Amino acid sequence: MTRFSSLYLLAALGVLSPAAAAAAEAVDTSAWACATCPFEKEGVSGAVEAGLAVVSDRSARFGDYTGLRREGNYLQLEGDVRWRGPQGWWLDASGSTALRQLDLRGGRDGLVGLRLGYAEIPRYLADDAASPFLGIGANTLTLPAGFPAASTGAMPLAASLQPVDLSSTRKRLDLAAVVPLEPGWTTRLSLRHDVRDGLRIGSGSFFSTASQLPLPIDQVTDQLELAATYRADRWHATLGYQVSQFRNALDGLRWANPFISAVPGASVGQLALAPDNTLHQVSGQAAYVHSALWRVSADFAVGRLTQDDNFLPLTQNPLLASTLAALPRTSLQGRVDTYNANVRLTLVPMDALRIHAVYSHSERDNQTPVMTFTTVTTDLAAGGTVSTTPYSYVQDRGKLTADFRGPGTLRLSGGIEAVATNRTWQEASDTLDTTVWAQARLEPLTGLNLSLRAAHAERTNDGYGIATWISPAENPLLRKFNLADRRRDSWRAAADYTLSEAVQLGVHGEFSNDDYQRSPIGLAQSRSEALGADVSLALNDELSVSAFVQSERIRSLQRGSAAYATADWSATTRDLVDTGGVQGRYVKGKLTLAAEIASSRSRSRVAIDSAGPTSEFPSAGNRRETLKLSATYQLQPHITLLGSFWHERYASTDWHLDGIAAATVPNLLTLGTGSPGYSLQVLRAAVRYRF
Repeated sequence: MTRFSSLYLLAALGVLSPAAAAAAEAVDTSAWACATCPFEKEGVSGAVEAGLAVVSDRSARFGDYTGLRREGNYLQLEGDVRWRGPQGWWLDASGSTALRQLDLRGGRDGLVGLRLGYAEIPRYLADDAASPFLGIGANTLTLPAGFPAASTGAMPLAASLQPVDLSSTRKRLDLAAVVPLEPGWTTRLSLRHDVRDGLRIGSGSFFSTASQLPLPIDQVTDQLELAATYRADRWHATLGYQVSQFRNALDGLRWANPFISAVPGASVGQLALAPDNTLHQVSGQAAYVHSALWRVSADFAVGRLTQDDNFLPLTQNPLLASTLAALPRTSLQGRVDTYNANVRLTLVPMDALRIHAVYSHSERDNQTPVMTFTTVTTDLAAGGTVSTTPYSYVQDRGKLTADFRGPGTLRLSGGIEAVATNRTWQEASDTLDTTVWAQARLEPLTGLNLSLRAAHAERTNDGYGIATWISPAENPLLRKFNLADRRRDSWRAAADYTLSEAVQLGVHGEFSNDDYQRSPIGLAQSRSEALGADVSLALNDELSVSAFVQSERIRSLQRGSAAYATADWSATTRDLVDTGGVQGRYVKGKLTLAAEIASSRSRSRVAIDSAGPTSEFPSAGNRRETLKLSATYQLQPHITLLGSFWHERYASTDWHLDGIAAATVPNLLTLGTGSPGYSLQVLRAAVRYRF
């Protein structure tokens, strides 16, 4: 996926004053000649490529990151064209049908720069989804004749299931302009318009019965950024304003209950979808370079987020609605104020020593009024009374690092970091995270580079309390992993050896251990280990080969209590990830051949240890194997022939999904999507013309 930034445009255009541009116009450069100058000549240049890709099979998973979802032929066009005109005028254009993007940039050096960009970003979630619901894509789902039923087995699914395309597309339009004004001043304006539509997977329930639902997507996001920058000899500063508006054409989804309800009136359910919201933010940054000995920079951002959509009705059950008190407000009246600031200082007190210091302050002040209301249990019955919890925090972070160039090839670095956080509506109101680390690098032999990094971190809190605002109350022995006291130790060692210009070797190892010694219930320990190696060989001037392998092991221990007391069971999760690959390249005259083989495999297992019989969840995992072959032949100085073959096989297992069709579980109506898997080939041939 290609992302665009107006900052990239600013860097591409450069900043020239109008006076300098006028001086450039007064000089006749038509007779100048320079064979080695990097400046492009006036005229048109670039390259265009046209090709045909053939995909052997259909796969949403494969298409999700390639765009090649369906079986069949794809005409692929792409190009990069540049025009350089007189008096500094220029235009760049690039585009690709495979990436679904077009980018136009142009202007006049030192006077104005413009950009227009368009991109489509598809998402494909599943191939085999099916649902009996009618009206998919709208805000109301109904059911055909034969519904509701007592169970999925009694539903007329054989006749009513219809394919559902679980996919979405984000269409993005970018506009940007950079205009230098007075000497030293530059203004930047950028606009972005995103439209996202399609379907995604959701779910809804009526207490003991549940249904997977195709949730509609119909959203628009508009962003505007306006900034002004001033540059002087030793310093520069930028002040900007940003606004972002999110709009959802659908406030909620209402769906017919496919199950016969034991409670009268519970025939329609309702889910709220993402509400409209707005962000306004003012930001600034500045930097000052006094000399090679020290420099300082700072930035800040002050923002306000608001959300004020009207609430949906408390229930769709008319019999229940008449017994409920009205909500205290018609909307959330949500407002969150944010503030972030950073100051950075770099000192070079001596040639061998460099010191970096950073201080950061951030605040999230949630001004949303607290609201108390009666809950509704899936349109069946009234629940208890709850209150909203407008979460806020204040965080201060300080970091000090130093790099020291020792004798010979010895390089030492180290640092300390402290993060103090104060939170509201949390069991621990104050936490302090401190980290100390050190690293050494050395070249004991010519071509041999060794490095070792070790770190120790601790988090402490001011006491872990009980969340009185949660009902029913949580176990007082429970500790949330992001608030609990924690001790973390980690290290990384690496060695890289260049035997010669033709042979390079590398190995590395990593270890990390998190210990939650003061968590009677909750995450108790997490440990990860990784080993890897790589080799690169240049067998001769024409042939080179490289390979790599890596293995990672992650283990975590969780304690729980079924009796709402001390721990009486534990769960151990083990994740294993292995990857490896080999690639080679052969160049002979006008012909270039390349090959790549890669494999990755992951497995996950969860074992339960309790007072009863020990049990283990079914394992889950996936495996991907890839083979890529490509050839390039320089037919003529301006014409190149390209060909490639891509074979990929992917298999996955997930006991949450596998073997669960629409009617497999009596009280669960699913979309029938299993674990993704495919085995397919992509054959491509193309011609590139450079001019």
